Amino acid sequence: MAQPILLKIPPEDPREVLRHRLENAPLEHAEALLSLLDIVQELHDKGLLEIAKGGLGSGEKVMKIAVDAANSPEVLQAIRNFMIMSKLFASLDPRLLEHLAGAVPKALVEAKKEKPPGLIALLGMLASQDTRRMLGIGTRVVQSLGHDLGKQDES
Repeated sequence: MAQPILLKIPPEDPREVLRHRLENAPLEHAEALLSLLDIVQELHDKGLLEIAKGGLGSGEKVMKIAVDAANSPEVLQAIRNFMIMSKLFASLDPRLLEHLAGAVPKALVEAKKEKPPGLIALLGMLASQDTRRMLGIGTRVVQSLGHDLGKQDES
């Protein structure tokens, strides 16, 4: 009867595999390594490596300063304000903002070219339906803000 052949494969030493990969790395990745060395040299020339080294050495102090700064009332209020402004901009029609982005520079160029309009010309502008539409929006916004400020004073 046939006897099974025992095949014993010696286990690979992971350190030997890593050593082999490390020896071949400069040949396989020469261009990438040269680019990396260029970047490291630039960081060194600009002093950024020293800054990073100092930051790593005093990591706990840097983290404490960052956390203390982030916990200040001003930063918390700024974050809240940013979130509110994000909601405001998300609710606006992008076409409206696009028109606004075009109208402001155009109006500024016209204002620089022409002398300021007189009182009669301003009244004529107010007669325009488009001008009254925008003034109505602005007036409603100001009225709403005034109403909210009045509520805050009462409480």
